[in-house]
Formats: sequence, C-alpha cells, structure tokens
Amino acid sequence: MSRLWKAIRTAIAVLAAAIAFFPIYWMATTSFKLPGEWSAYPPIWFPTTPRIENYIVLFSEPGTPLRESVLQALGRGFSASPSAVPNIINSIIVAVSATVGAVFIGTLAAYSISRYRTGGLFTYIFILATRMFPPVAIAIPLIVVYSLIRWLDTHWGLSLIYMAVSVAYVVWIMKTFFDEIPRDIVDSAILFGLSHAKAFFRIVLPIVKNGMLATALFTFIINWGEYAFALMFTVGGRATTIPVAISQLQLGGGYQYGPMAALGMIALIPAVVFGYIVQKYLVVGLTLGAVKGRR
Repeated sequence: MSRLWKAIRTAIAVLAAAIAFFPIYWMATTSFKLPGEWSAYPPIWFPTTPRIENYIVLFSEPGTPLRESVLQALGRGFSASPSAVPNIINSIIVAVSATVGAVFIGTLAAYSISRYRTGGLFTYIFILATRMFPPVAIAIPLIVVYSLIRWLDTHWGLSLIYMAVSVAYVVWIMKTFFDEIPRDIVDSAILFGLSHAKAFFRIVLPIVKNGMLATALFTFIINWGEYAFALMFTVGGRATTIPVAISQLQLGGGYQYGPMAALGMIALIPAVVFGYIVQKYLVVGLTLGAVKGRR
C-alpha cells in the first residue's frame, strides 16, 4: 500500500510539474516557429525547422538590411514592429532601481517596526493595507500629479511607483526575519559600545542577509513583471517596459505570436539568472523563521 501511495504521489507531482512548465515549453517552441506554425490547427508541438527570425525581429530596426532579409524569408510585414532593445533596457533600469530602493527602505522600516514597535500595530497593518487598493485607484491621482511635474513616461517616475508598491512586500517579509533575532544579541552589542545604527549594520544585517537576498529576488520578479502601472504611465513610449511591449506586438489586426514568445523568453532570463545566483541563500533565507528566537 505504501508503494502504491508513493507511486500515486509521484505521478501527481509529475503531472503538476508538466502542467506548470507547459506554458514555458510552448512559449519556447513558438519563439522558433515560422508564422504559418504559430496558430496552426492541429497544433504543431515542435517547430519543423527551428528558426531564429523571431529573435532577429526583436533586435533589428525596421528598414535595416537585416530586417529586410527577415521579411523576405518570412513573407510578412514585420517592419511595423520596432526593435525591443529599448524596452529591455527600460525594464532593467526600472526593475533594478525599484528593487534596490524598496529593499533599502523596506528593510529599515521593518527593523524599526520589529524592534522599536514604531507606530504600533497600526503602522504595520497600514503598510500591508496599501496592497488592498486596486491599481487604478492609485494610478488616477498619480497620473494627474505626474503630468504636472512632467514625470509621465520617465524611468524615475515609473521606478518610484514600482518601489512604492513593492515596499509593502519587503516590510512584510523582512519583519518576520527581524522578529526571529533574539533581542539579547543587539542589546549586548549596544552594551559593548555600539550605537543602534552600528549594531544594525554590523550585527543584524549579516544575520538576515540571506533573507534580504530572498526578499530582493521576489521583489525583483514583482517589479520585472509589473504590467498595469507600466501601461498607464508609459503612454509616450519612451519608458515602455517588456510586459507592455509584448502586448503591443501586433500586425494587421493580429498578434505576432513568434516575436511575442521570443520576447517572453528574453524576459525570463534575468529572473532565472538572479534566482540561480542567490539559490544557495534562498532556502536558508526562507527557513530563517523556522526557529523562534527569544523575545
């Protein structure tokens, strides 16, 4: 009976993994398909002749010899879609700056709430409550303000919005890490002559560095894939990010599924690379709160 139950659990796990990874597989194969295979019926599960034209379209400008050679090979008017390089650069600038700012501010706020009970329970609940508002309720007044100070469709304007939205996650997660640090450790450091600030940077931060990296990874993923605010605050196209650029890849009333899939695969790279770099810290950071410290 135990072997049967183990086999059933294994089969369920394999099925769940296949369902979870199938969209990524489909996106990866579509990025190498020719236009006639994008929406063919019955579906083509693997491209008959894998091609890289969909990626060439993303990195070439309309009217260039490289783009024209792609047009001749595919026979479709991809010249209507601009290069996606500026969108990739915009996403990197906005997501990285917002993540660094949110982790910095959120970590300080979380430590203040955890150790000094700043603002009491109201402050902690109020910060979390900011995530309960729908994006449009926040966006409309911000659009008016941004238009007055000319911050619409700018990197810094979009970064500040991302940072304001994601800082609540940082406070929520980092507070749990700070709660597990015994107060005696910090009190002893202060007793031996360290100021509160030096005790925080020299004693507390090294203890929770794994948790900070895990929090930074989640925050980066949230900012990297943000769509609603990017769509509303980049109407001019100068700071358009990858999620918005994917939705705008249209031609002749239809979607360019090949370039969309190629850009989607490119969008996966930073999150995968960042996750691989911090993977050795990720498990430790997520399990830091498993053992309760003395309060």
